[in-house]
Amino acid sequence: FAQGIATRPDTVTAEATKLQGFHNTYMMVVVDEGAGVVSQIWAAIQYLLGGHPDKMKLLAQGNPTSDTGEFASILGDEIPGMQENGWNYINISGLDSPNYKAREEIIPGVATYEFVEGIRKKYGEESNEWQIRILGKKPDFSEATFWGKQLARAQAGNQLGFYPHEPRSLVYTASDIGDMYSVFWFFQAVRDMWRMVDFYYDSSGQGLPAYGAMLREKALKYDYRYGEHFGPWDIGGGDARSKQGSNAKSVQTGKFFLEMAAEQGIEMTSIEKYSVQSQRTAAGDMIGRFQFNQETCQEGWNGLRGFRKKKDETNSTTDKPVYFSEPVKNWAEHVGSAFCTVTMAILEYIEVDGVRIGDPDPVAALQAVYRGETQQPGYDVFSRGVRRIG
Repeated sequence: FAQGIATRPDTVTAEATKLQGFHNTYMMVVVDEGAGVVSQIWAAIQYLLGGHPDKMKLLAQGNPTSDTGEFASILGDEIPGMQENGWNYINISGLDSPNYKAREEIIPGVATYEFVEGIRKKYGEESNEWQIRILGKKPDFSEATFWGKQLARAQAGNQLGFYPHEPRSLVYTASDIGDMYSVFWFFQAVRDMWRMVDFYYDSSGQGLPAYGAMLREKALKYDYRYGEHFGPWDIGGGDARSKQGSNAKSVQTGKFFLEMAAEQGIEMTSIEKYSVQSQRTAAGDMIGRFQFNQETCQEGWNGLRGFRKKKDETNSTTDKPVYFSEPVKNWAEHVGSAFCTVTMAILEYIEVDGVRIGDPDPVAALQAVYRGETQQPGYDVFSRGVRRIG
């Protein structure tokens, strides 16, 4: 017999309780749309099949729409046949479909000639969509991610690597702090690039006292000299400049977040309220100007890669997914939101001698100064202040 289960992690325990309790000597589990199966479900399946590994079978199928996660790791080095991880990988391209070859529907539901050619015409053979939907291969970046293409280009350009903290340059932070999930990016200007030198993520809601202690500890341990600490527009109860907007005061203290942070020794600057789309567009445009220190920022990098749009399950089909504009509500959303704050801080807020160094180009002022093309005050990133060059 066969039993079908549509499941997701339990809302209380966050475990795959619906998949527990199935036991037999012989068992086979078939996973459909494997790229959409979350880690808790994969773990539960492994537990189910752990009793008699020689009598248990697992078949996972689907388009590899993500470059990360369990399903992506199954593909190994993407050479059909037995993989080092124990999986037997079978690749079936849309070009192999009998429907495509015969240019008529021989097998209902299988990729047609019209579908394949439609993807080719709309996206091209060099696109992520062609690689995922037609060739069935692991993509360069996950489908529906906000900055997947930019991050793939950045990785190809070696922007993720050994980029340690420069002690002579100020370190700024940008955060997204919530009741449970909080993110801090640590960044600085080094020569003609912006460098991500550190990353901090908390999923347990430790709160401001812990974050203040964390910032002080990092300053002592790594010799960070902080510039400013930036946060989103509503941490002070509204826009920092226009004084518009509202953020509820703490029930316990009756104070805004900005005030409570100051009491913990964190003097924060709240950025203005920009449209979400404007922030994401600016962040995507800025990725090419960043270097990420892999040793300390790998988790943050993974979060940026996983920052993606929420799928419209009602209107999506297997071959034609539809996505909302808002992000999936998971930890990567906080990583992406904090990165947007990084971008807006650079573009609109970081000033030296009254000159905004991020507008219109976050490094143009520095480059012009170093080339001797301007008499304007320039920020010497290797000192504590400002100097004139030329």
